[in-house]
Amino acid sequence: MRYNFVCFLLGLAITGVGQAIFSNSSGEIKNRPVLFMHDGPGGNPVSFELSAAKALSDSGFFVVTYDQRGCGRSKRDSDNSHYTFNQSNHDIEAILTKYKLSGVDIIAFGWGATEAIKFARIYPEKIKSLILVSAPLQYRKTFQQILETGKAKNRTEKNKKAEEIIQYLIKNDTMEIEYYTKCLELARVLRLLEPTESNPERDLVYGEMKKSKKYNYVDSLSGEPVYGFFIQEQFQRLDLIYDLKKVIEKGIPVFGVYGAEDGMMSSGQLNLMRETFGASRFYKVEGAGHFVYIDRLKEFNRILKKCIQPPEAKSKK
Repeated sequence: MRYNFVCFLLGLAITGVGQAIFSNSSGEIKNRPVLFMHDGPGGNPVSFELSAAKALSDSGFFVVTYDQRGCGRSKRDSDNSHYTFNQSNHDIEAILTKYKLSGVDIIAFGWGATEAIKFARIYPEKIKSLILVSAPLQYRKTFQQILETGKAKNRTEKNKKAEEIIQYLIKNDTMEIEYYTKCLELARVLRLLEPTESNPERDLVYGEMKKSKKYNYVDSLSGEPVYGFFIQEQFQRLDLIYDLKKVIEKGIPVFGVYGAEDGMMSSGQLNLMRETFGASRFYKVEGAGHFVYIDRLKEFNRILKKCIQPPEAKSKK
């Protein structure tokens, strides 16, 4: 799967401040609820819906996914979409209200982790646990790592397009939106977010995903949220370590799941995250890149079951 910024059932439109938020659900609503928050800004949850969501619902969870404001299948509304964390908090509340969920386990992927952490700071009582997947917590260091990983890989690949991007990044301001977009373009050109080698399980998952009519959304990007959050929240400057520690202090169980071959993450960043989450709540998945839930689906589901379990599973212990 190409990574352009990144990043079943019944589709429901949730109206919030003039914005229709598209959502999906799977599993029985009486089961323990899990909310998936997708990568971005500007991505969508279709890759998760077509891979991990069904296995999770089959394990006894009620799984809800939604397309964030202005993304994917959610309608654009430029007049009312301001792309702020305050507004995204209200959108999450609208999702929980729609499904009558008083508390939820959140699986937050990539950028989704940023929105989830901001939500948890304000509404800790609404969250049972927080599982952060491939989450960049220090955005500036994440962009710098993409450049360093790209430089190292291109010494052997000698890709001309990649070299042009690398030279641009070396010479330009790290705080500009173009720097961010070029970093993600470099990751796509050199496939920095994919594992070095694929595996039969990963190939099978992709093969099944491509059979779906929804697959065309997997690579789609909505540009408006990118520029909106860049202007309103300056996400390129975000360092979420302090916010994450405050969430943990509130007693919310927080877990981190990262691919060992994710070109966004340096060993130093992963070590910092292990220290922040705690060794027993940090998982580094071998053979996986950025999209852990696709690259190593069975292992990802095994980890999730350790982090969150249906009530009936816990009662058998």
